Amino acid sequence: MLFDTMGHHVDYAINATVAVDLAQRFQPDIVFLDLLLPDDHGAGVCRELKALPELKQTRIIAVTASSRMLDHQLALDAGCDDVLRKPVSPETYERLIAGGMCRRKLREFIAEQRKP
Repeated sequence: MLFDTMGHHVDYAINATVAVDLAQRFQPDIVFLDLLLPDDHGAGVCRELKALPELKQTRIIAVTASSRMLDHQLALDAGCDDVLRKPVSPETYERLIAGGMCRRKLREFIAEQRKP
């Protein structure tokens, strides 16, 4: 609901299996990935997402209530771009989303300039 009120298009997955399938179809610019999912650790989902060519440019931010550094390290080792500890402020989410949008626009501009 927070992201909807900020004006962003959002999809939501209830578990790891749905998350991977949804991300393939949706191809988001950024994924906020909970590490403690009912059917897998978020690090496993991150590895699966990073292996998909269509999600190569997608930023993955792990979000967790866990204070265990092992969980944080597993996420980073799996390819997460960052780890946020809950609770996360709306301003932090918005800043990360805005940064991702700027990166996407820059990639599109560079790609357009490289066309013959």
